[in-house]
Amino acid sequence: MENYIDEWAIYSREMLDRGTVETVFPKNKYIIVSLPKFNKTADEVKDPVDAWLYVLKHAHEGEPLPDFGNGIVN
Repeated sequence: MENYIDEWAIYSREMLDRGTVETVFPKNKYIIVSLPKFNKTADEVKDPVDAWLYVLKHAHEGEPLPDFGNGIVN
């Protein structure tokens, strides 16, 4: 993804030393979002994740939010 989303996970030092890059808990990861780095305009939003990020970043402005054509985010 782009530079406003990062994924973190827990790795074992022993596994890394052996050259194995597998998380300790494969289903447990952390998705870190930096809203200040999210600078897409409404016209640039193409997927549901970006639509949610747009809504989160711009909801406080008091202006009507765009309809992204998604039944969940509108």
